[in-house]
Amino acid sequence: LYEAGNSFTDAELAASLGALREDLAPGLASYTVNLSATLPTRSGYALAHGTAYRIAVVSYPNPNNHSVTHSDSIVLLPDEWPVSGFSVVDEGDGLLVQFDAAANEEYLQGYRLLMRHASDSLPLGEAFTINSFNRVDLPLQGPGVQQHRVSRTMRSADGAPINDGIPKKAYLLSYASTTSGAMVGADAPITLIASVSPTGENHLELIGRADSWTLQATVPIKGYAVYHLDGKRIASGNPEQSTFRIAHGNLPSGIYLIEAWTDTGRKTWRALRP
Repeated sequence: LYEAGNSFTDAELAASLGALREDLAPGLASYTVNLSATLPTRSGYALAHGTAYRIAVVSYPNPNNHSVTHSDSIVLLPDEWPVSGFSVVDEGDGLLVQFDAAANEEYLQGYRLLMRHASDSLPLGEAFTINSFNRVDLPLQGPGVQQHRVSRTMRSADGAPINDGIPKKAYLLSYASTTSGAMVGADAPITLIASVSPTGENHLELIGRADSWTLQATVPIKGYAVYHLDGKRIASGNPEQSTFRIAHGNLPSGIYLIEAWTDTGRKTWRALRP
């Protein structure tokens, strides 16, 4: 076990003294090893929270003939970093994500919301590999109850829309590095139906202008929401009028998702902020 920033040669790692290593008996197809928190690193230092480490596995038929395999970086986390009380609720105009945050977020980089068909599992190792298009990254906000609102148009870990009428299980990943963290799943699955676009007398339109987007309908617009492409909601309102202007002068240039709804349906657009 060694600090990720150190560059020991394979020969140096293979020559580690007994007090700086864990010996494993040969002959098994796989091993589960609980590394003691009192095991010093290859440099002789005690393990410390928040430090990135790597594990080297040395296989050798004799001291002069060996091969070394290295793990990815692993961050040692304190006992008070897991989350609890995780739930996801469909509020109609978006999803409400709520959880009791880690009591100690000092060594965490953030949280990630992921979803998958309720009938399929999502292993922790795979959760780290899900790309940014198929998850929603949530920021650290300190200990206590956190609430985040995300779009119903986010995609599952497999890349499919989550609003396909098939029950999904939500997962929350707390991560300290690309391979270190823990994950909890919501107790109850969530089933979302695709939004129905208003038609006929409830027709909705979005008109883009240099400084704003304008929503138009033939009936009162009950609500709208603006999202980043990663699913984070950045603006919302309840106009209760048939024409409504959304100023976007304070937003960076790019593509945004805009969702609007009336009493009988809703519609979503990809809109350009020039």
